[in-house]
Amino acid sequence: MKSREIALSAIIASLYALLVVLFPALSFYVWQVRIADALLLLPSIFGKSVIYGLFIGCFLANFMAPWGALPLILIDASIGSLINLISGYIVYRLAFNKDRKYRVVSSIIVDIVVSLGVGIYLSLLLNIPLIISILGLFVGSTISIVILGNILCELLVRIKISELFNI
Repeated sequence: MKSREIALSAIIASLYALLVVLFPALSFYVWQVRIADALLLLPSIFGKSVIYGLFIGCFLANFMAPWGALPLILIDASIGSLINLISGYIVYRLAFNKDRKYRVVSSIIVDIVVSLGVGIYLSLLLNIPLIISILGLFVGSTISIVILGNILCELLVRIKISELFNI
């Protein structure tokens, strides 16, 4: 990776973690609208280097989880960041340097991946019904990933942000 890509990845990791820490009430539990998840669509603009930032940012952010027990925090940090890694890769493979419709489709797929993945382990960690966990996450992820994520990417494309980074 080039130094520019490493720097961009670090910026994304920091921004992801910061957004989770700034909005903890929205970032944890079943009924969450994790604002930071809007960043999951950035690989469609910046490429694969930001995938690592999404992974690291989620890993660090999930250490702020209000679970109260280190084993639960480690599970959340590990599995949650792995889901971000997979999600970022999906967006990259489906939508990098492609038309907006590919980004929208990838956002819907990522919404499902996050809702199922996080929903399953939160159901187990919090001892709540699986369907409640998945549906709660799906509603919040639709807002943060599909709606906010696509708005963010559209704004970044319109201001030609990738040209600033020579990507």
